[in-house]
Amino acid sequence: MLFFIISSFALMASVVVIPGPPGPYLVALRVKAFEDAARWDPHAPQDQPEKRRAMVSVHVPLKKEAQCSIETVPYVPPTTAVALGQGAATLFGLPGTIFSGMELEFCNIDTPCAGAEKNEEYPLVLFSHGRASSRLAHGVLARSLASYGYIVVTLDHTYDAAIVEFPDGIIRFAENATNSDTAYVKSLLESRQKDVSFIIDQLLDPSVATPLLAGTQASINPEKIFIAGHSFGGATVASSLLSDRKSNSTAAYSRSTQGPIRGPI
Repeated sequence: MLFFIISSFALMASVVVIPGPPGPYLVALRVKAFEDAARWDPHAPQDQPEKRRAMVSVHVPLKKEAQCSIETVPYVPPTTAVALGQGAATLFGLPGTIFSGMELEFCNIDTPCAGAEKNEEYPLVLFSHGRASSRLAHGVLARSLASYGYIVVTLDHTYDAAIVEFPDGIIRFAENATNSDTAYVKSLLESRQKDVSFIIDQLLDPSVATPLLAGTQASINPEKIFIAGHSFGGATVASSLLSDRKSNSTAAYSRSTQGPIRGPI
């Protein structure tokens, strides 16, 4: 509902800045590409094999006394705005330019933040999107949750996300987005499970987490790891309970489960 309210304002202005989040914390943003060197991507074209890659957005809470400067960033990058806009036009009858003029406010941590000297541990929430969707579609939700004291990481599942733009200029689109064949859907789910496990392992590696969170004085509490998801991301959440024991709890909405799950969710 919040997204559609914001969208209605976007129709009336060339640029809409979505103001800061509701919680007691400020929020900073980091974006990073990961590559799993141990895994070939089973969904890449057969004549163009590549290692499995993923893009993440990391939403990091900062205490109000951090006194950071505020920056605005595009809600989505340009090519993604076009792709998601086409989807919004087809599904909801919204203008195809709906995402092009939307921006979010974040703390700028590229410059030192006064009053942010003490390191704080926060729970980690990893969020999985639905089929042919995008991690960026959940940016407002992720930022809002982070403002209540969680490090929230939204993850793109390459070749299953509508579009993924990597920093090196490579763009990957969803393949077979409407294919409901049981074997194919199972292969997507297996890839998603491995994505979730790989990203959690990376985020718990100090050599990765320290530079990623530099300037925030935040760190991940390894005893409090949660997985959340929407739609097929909910199925990813449920199945990840079985395949990876590092998470403590899960949340899924509008989900359809695929395969076995462990316990109630």
